[in-house]
Amino acid sequence: METKQGSRQVQRTRQHLEDACIALILEKGYEAVTVQDILDRANVGRSTFYSHYQDKEALLMSRFKALQQAFEEHAHMVLELESFDSGDSQMVTNLPMMLLKYVEQEHRLFKALLGKHSGGNHLNYQREYLLKYARIIFKRVAKAPLTAYELEAVSQSTVSSFLSMLVWWIDDDMPCSTEVLFRLVMRLIEPGLVDVLGIPSLPFARTPIE
Repeated sequence: METKQGSRQVQRTRQHLEDACIALILEKGYEAVTVQDILDRANVGRSTFYSHYQDKEALLMSRFKALQQAFEEHAHMVLELESFDSGDSQMVTNLPMMLLKYVEQEHRLFKALLGKHSGGNHLNYQREYLLKYARIIFKRVAKAPLTAYELEAVSQSTVSSFLSMLVWWIDDDMPCSTEVLFRLVMRLIEPGLVDVLGIPSLPFARTPIE
């Protein structure tokens, strides 16, 4: 049985490896970083590395997957509401804002994943992840009789715009707060969305942000 001291040691080792991987990607770019580079930076042996991770990709994604799980739990809670119109609007606001808060708190991780040094390997994954929720939300709030391809076009366009803003914000080291960025994104996307979806406003765009 693993002792508490052993468990803490494992956590420290993983933290050192994750931090080293992220730092190296931001310095050299994802493609240029090798497992040996990470081992040297973290001062960890090869056998120890492979006892925890299959490769550098698994290492980089390990911290992200923990954040993703937390976001998934909140998203499922929001989407379980029968209707955004009758539900707790603050919960709806928290869905897009929560994502921005995760990015803010793990800025270096997301910069390594999505920024100019990432090599573009993870952007499509993030796009598909966000599209999953965009499709559900827009289908639920739409009042206009849209076809399936129209809803898909709305989701694709919105997610692409959001990701473009997000990547810029990350790469520019967050020149404004999450609240300011959120409001700016809403000002850019809401007019077109309310027109196409046939709704007076987005269910989260006018909710006060704490």
